Amino acid sequence: MSLHLNKAGLRVLGIAYVVQGSPMQHRGAVVANHSSWLDIYALNACQSVYFVSKAEVARWPFIGWLARATGTVFIERDRRRARVHQAEFEARIRAGHKLMFFPEGTSTDGRRVVPFKSTLFEAFYTHGLEHVMQIQPVSVIYHAPEGADERFYGWWGAMALAPHLLQTLAARRQGRIEVIFHPPVSVDEFPTRKELAHRCEDEVRRGLMLAIGQDGLGSGRPQPPKAAQISMAHKGSASRTVGTIHQPDGSAARARSSSAKADGRSALPSCSNQ
Repeated sequence: MSLHLNKAGLRVLGIAYVVQGSPMQHRGAVVANHSSWLDIYALNACQSVYFVSKAEVARWPFIGWLARATGTVFIERDRRRARVHQAEFEARIRAGHKLMFFPEGTSTDGRRVVPFKSTLFEAFYTHGLEHVMQIQPVSVIYHAPEGADERFYGWWGAMALAPHLLQTLAARRQGRIEVIFHPPVSVDEFPTRKELAHRCEDEVRRGLMLAIGQDGLGSGRPQPPKAAQISMAHKGSASRTVGTIHQPDGSAARARSSSAKADGRSALPSCSNQ
C-alpha cells in the first residue's frame, strides 16, 4: 500500500496529519509506540516500511487485510521458529527494507508508553548486522477531537474493533495524528540489546509526553510550540527538517526554518502530501 493511499485514507477519515522530523535514509529498522489500528496509516503515510506482527493478526477482520496489504512480516510465538524469523529480518534489512516494530508488545490508550521488550532487538546483533544498521525511534501521538475523551483514538485491552472503528468513522469532528521522527541511533553504539531498547523507549516516551503536555522523563526541555508550523533541527546536523501539517482537504501548510531563511536556502518539508 503506497504512501499516497495511506494519506488518502487519513483524508477520507478527516483526520489531520502532522509530521516532525524526517524518516531516516540509512539501512535499518523503525520502532514506535502502539496505540491504535490507525498506526498502520500514520506510520505508512510518510515512509515505506514493513510492519512486524504476530501471526494471528493476519486472521483478524479488516486489520488482517490491512496488514497483509502493507507487506507485514508475520511471526509465530514459537521459540523453535526464532532462528527462521531472525534470518528473515536480517535478509530484509540487508536488502534495504525498513522493518517496523512495536516493541511494547501490546497497544495502549495512547497516553503512555509501556516498557519495550528487549528480546525484539536481539535480531539486530547477528552476523555483523549491528555495524551496518541504525534504529529510528518514532513517537505517534493522537489528539482527540475537541470535547472528546483524550483516549478517543486509542484501541487497547479487550476493546472490540468494530465498535471502535464505527465510533471513529461516525465522529462529526476529527482530531489529528502527530508523528515525531527522532534522530536514528547506530546499533553498535550500544553493547547490549537491553541498552538499545531502553534508549529507544526513552526517546519515544519523551516525544509522547512532551506532545501531550507532560514532562517526559524530567528532560527539562521546553514544551514544543503548538502552532501548526514547526521547524526543527537535528543535533549535529546541518540539514533542517520541517514539520508539515496535512489537512483533511489535502492541503499542506509548510514552515521554513528561520536559519534557512537567513542564508537564503529553502527548507523542504520532511513529508509532502502532493
